[in-house]
Amino acid sequence: QVLRELGPQGADAAVGAGHLAPDDAVLAALLLRLGLVHVRHALAQVEGGLLLAVHALHLEQRGVVVLVGLAPLVAKELASDVEPDALA
Repeated sequence: QVLRELGPQGADAAVGAGHLAPDDAVLAALLLRLGLVHVRHALAQVEGGLLLAVHALHLEQRGVVVLVGLAPLVAKELASDVEPDALA
């Protein structure tokens, strides 16, 4: 038997541009320069996770995709003060 391939037959979602040109680009650039951010908040804290996405709308064309998110390597506070129990 030949398996059916997962394809876009019967697609029913509209597709559009994700990034549109801004209306006030000069004002946005000015506000970006005026925005003050503490150095501690410059890096985002991203948690790792596992997500299973299942295509279940058309049961004859189902498939499973595994998405794995990785956390960035960011040092925590007091990371250099780690001591073993024998020295404490």
